[in-house]
Amino acid sequence: MTQKKTSDLSPQPDVAKKPCTEAARGAASVAGKRKAEDLPTLISVSPFAGWSPFKNFMVITSRGAAKVADRSPFKIHRELKSILGDETIEVTKLGRGDLTLEFKSNDQAKKLGAIATFLDIPVTVSPHKSLNSSKGVIRSRALRCCSEEEMVEKLSGVTHARRIKLRWGEDEIQTDTVVLTFDSPKLPSRIRAGYLTLDVRPYVPLPMRCYKHQRYGHGKDKCKKPAAVCVRCGKGGHVERDCSADPHCVNCRGDHAASSKTCPKFLEEQAIFSISASP
Repeated sequence: MTQKKTSDLSPQPDVAKKPCTEAARGAASVAGKRKAEDLPTLISVSPFAGWSPFKNFMVITSRGAAKVADRSPFKIHRELKSILGDETIEVTKLGRGDLTLEFKSNDQAKKLGAIATFLDIPVTVSPHKSLNSSKGVIRSRALRCCSEEEMVEKLSGVTHARRIKLRWGEDEIQTDTVVLTFDSPKLPSRIRAGYLTLDVRPYVPLPMRCYKHQRYGHGKDKCKKPAAVCVRCGKGGHVERDCSADPHCVNCRGDHAASSKTCPKFLEEQAIFSISASP
């Protein structure tokens, strides 16, 4: 991934924020106006002010048959202290024999990143592939004219942008809501987009529903059921567009399709996702 230039669109320090569910996204909103003198001063050379300017989570991976995580936890602890000193870090053993470490400071990450062996085992130290990023949602009518590529280029600390789109019959509607991926595990509460200051809310994905047998918890590609069922009536042998039966949900037994956003099971799954996304 190429390094982006620092710009005038910088994340702001974290404060309390309310998760924004994808089910509720679609209605356009405009960021509230704030007086210029009330806005914090943004220093262009420090776009991550208030953030962790390093990779919080690193992985120690063995480069040979011997696995680091198979060594005694006492030896691992002693070796880490010899490298990092007495500073406290969180260590998690992964199933494949690697170790994930959560750092509290940039110095810790630099010290560990410099090693080539750990307990005489050749290792590679690299950032964790998923734990070092976070997703947030912004809304602004003023960003309608901006492409996803432009937002990634101009927003410091943003590695990916996806505008939420809605289906209305055969038409696809562009909304004012954009899901941003930040290159930090700590989500900012606000970002400065040119002259705009926009609130950032935690991204809460829709619960995953299998389009084959309509249950929650996995996707169609992972489904082990032998036959598909209709999303409308819950019976097999046909698809929704050919169904004339009364709606019947296979998840809650209610009188609606399994895809209904008012289904008690959907709302339960959505609540679980919302809790997990809360700071």
